[in-house]
Amino acid sequence: MGDLKDQSDEELMTLYQTGSLAAFDVLFNRHSGRVLAFLRKKVLSETAQDLTQEVFEKLHRSRAKYNPRYPFLPWLFTVSRNVLLDSFKKTENKIASASDSSDLTLNRLVAEAPQTTENELSQALAALSPHQRKAMELRYLQDWSFEKIAEAMSTSEVNIRQIVSRAVKKLRMGLRKGGAQ
Repeated sequence: MGDLKDQSDEELMTLYQTGSLAAFDVLFNRHSGRVLAFLRKKVLSETAQDLTQEVFEKLHRSRAKYNPRYPFLPWLFTVSRNVLLDSFKKTENKIASASDSSDLTLNRLVAEAPQTTENELSQALAALSPHQRKAMELRYLQDWSFEKIAEAMSTSEVNIRQIVSRAVKKLRMGLRKGGAQ
């Protein structure tokens, strides 16, 4: 394996394409630190470590697409950038889903509980924390965006989405208990 360390990245990648796992090990040991450092500039450290693993998994899956006539390092960092962008898209989709889900849940809650008395609704609202009540009021009574609520409550948009989602779930449970009695 000593002679593999003297090989260029392009030669190692060609060997890896033909099945040399030792060539992959050399590439990984040579470049995983650089990839991790690149990703740490963009995301949290734990996430960067996970994404570094994804980069090398993607390199493995895409090894047949690599053309040894081109430099390896730019190709590796293109893979790294794509993995990072995919990660951002997944996060955005989760946030959007959480938003849609809390809006739909509140609408379903209202539709499912038309027989709810004002007293039952007051009791369910009283069970919410002050933060949850304020976020719910701003979101559903004032029709504020999550971004605007986050700014007003001095927190992140992701946190506000969680607060609203939890509040809707708590309201739903409170109204079910009230209706069952």
